[in-house]
Amino acid sequence: MGVETLLKRLEKLAEEERERILKEAEERLRERRREAERELETFREAEERRFKRERERVRNLILSSGRRKSKEMVSSAKEEMIWEVISQLKERLRSLEGERYREWVKGVIDEGERLVGENCYIFPVREGDLEWLKGKYGRRVRDSLFSGDYSGLPEKVVSLLKEYRQEDLLGGVLLISSDGSVIGDYTLLGRMRRREEEIRERISKKLFGKEAI
Repeated sequence: MGVETLLKRLEKLAEEERERILKEAEERLRERRREAERELETFREAEERRFKRERERVRNLILSSGRRKSKEMVSSAKEEMIWEVISQLKERLRSLEGERYREWVKGVIDEGERLVGENCYIFPVREGDLEWLKGKYGRRVRDSLFSGDYSGLPEKVVSLLKEYRQEDLLGGVLLISSDGSVIGDYTLLGRMRRREEEIRERISKKLFGKEAI
């Protein structure tokens, strides 16, 4: 084999090797592109799923928040109506008067004296009740809740009266033992407070029936 022929053969082999290397490189490049596209598609699909889940989560939160706020608004409106009726009830109790009211007051005093003591102090919560109560019960009836006159009263009794002076007690009396150790709240407000939950429940059922709160 001549030198020239050998050189040509080597050149051909080199060209074939170069072509093979280029083809392999192109094939690897195409494969990498396909892999990149697959990865991109996988990422895109995952992001779409995540976005849909997040969108649904936010939507549910908004709906839930809306339902909760709506329910809270309805509940708040019902509560306002209930307390409006309770306020009207207080006004009706405040306006009670006449013989029926006086008989009730005398009845609770008789009841209270058995518990607090026959020599207990009597403190009307309505100034208009002072005269007729003094006519029946004498010097035990005190006007301290109106006048602020606590003379001759034990310090414990004075302390209790100052607390009660801050409130509108609607009607009735407070009975306090002579040493201040026992107190009987026979006021209309006190009666309402002791039955507050029952009163509220009855009003709610009357106003809203099965949807009472």
